Amino acid sequence: MTTEERSGDPSRLLAVDDPARLSLEFDPRSTVQGYEQVQGYDPVQLERYWTYVRAVSPVPLFYNLSVLPDPPPAALDLFQVGWFRARAGADLPDPDATLTATEGPWALYRRVGVPPRASVVGAWTPVVGPDQALRAVTAPGFDPSRVVVVEGDPGLGPSPAAGSGPPGEVSYAQLGTQSARMEVVAPAPAVVLVRVPFDPNWHASVDGKPGRILPADDLDMGIAVPPGRHVVTLAYDDPWIGYGLLGSVFGVTLLGAAFVVLRRRVPPAALSAARSAA
Repeated sequence: MTTEERSGDPSRLLAVDDPARLSLEFDPRSTVQGYEQVQGYDPVQLERYWTYVRAVSPVPLFYNLSVLPDPPPAALDLFQVGWFRARAGADLPDPDATLTATEGPWALYRRVGVPPRASVVGAWTPVVGPDQALRAVTAPGFDPSRVVVVEGDPGLGPSPAAGSGPPGEVSYAQLGTQSARMEVVAPAPAVVLVRVPFDPNWHASVDGKPGRILPADDLDMGIAVPPGRHVVTLAYDDPWIGYGLLGSVFGVTLLGAAFVVLRRRVPPAALSAARSAA
């Protein structure tokens, strides 16, 4: 997959192959060309991602290996899968995907009707906790495009029936690896479903005021918005980075203070003798 083929397309890539082969595979092009894969091995994985992959994968997975050999349609939506890489002629999770390029035994397929990174969903189902959410999104027939499962009360009142109102609109602009800006048009109260894995270190603002991010569809993020036009921003802030910097400063300060104390306690003649011996 070339950079030109990916230009302006934020959707993700899913490799389709034997799980045993995928467990040993590393594709450096994902790093060089900047596209996102939805599976692979990583020593650190978000818990919600880890549990969701294991709930929908038909094969046993060990350690922090995550593969999706036969993902359901809902998984393709929630992960925003737009591309398949597979051996030519392989059975694909989406049979309507079209062949776009080949390289040796490998072929690149493009999905039709890929969901955007963010959607305005006008119907929601509140649940209590991640266990209920996981059961809801893995139930047969679940459609993320019609209703969003949120953990907690979004504060929008009773949910209308799925598909009963006009759809909303949202434009999503990635500002970096840790921030994004969205312009939302909601004809009625709605939840903006952002297809980025939920993490408590994400923060949102709605029209410049703090907004609440709810776990949405077990895996992703949801921000409740009232009717009208809104500007929603996302920013990721990990406090442990600050704690680490603070600890480093404290350690350096402590070493400096210890050096000053020792210098004052050791007679100058002893320091001069030590330097001469060295």
